[in-house]
Amino acid sequence: MFVGKEDKFSTPLDAGWARDQLGPAVVHYHELENTDHSAFNFGRDMSYLNSVLDLIEEYNPLHPLFDHDDKTVDFTAEHVLY
Repeated sequence: MFVGKEDKFSTPLDAGWARDQLGPAVVHYHELENTDHSAFNFGRDMSYLNSVLDLIEEYNPLHPLFDHDDKTVDFTAEHVLY
């Protein structure tokens, strides 16, 4: 779970409660400084996505879109499911 500390829609308090309810199903929990709800899509600092890609690699190592050598994602039409 990636949680924005400034998120007013899904507050850190709510996210912490959800994490606790889900227990071991939550494999990652990180509260991001200076991040609100819209920052996950439109923020200036999108570096949290590097952690997302690392988690994909760790928990789904055969993911076909992920290039393990240069850590890029291939969104060409041949790899995207419709």
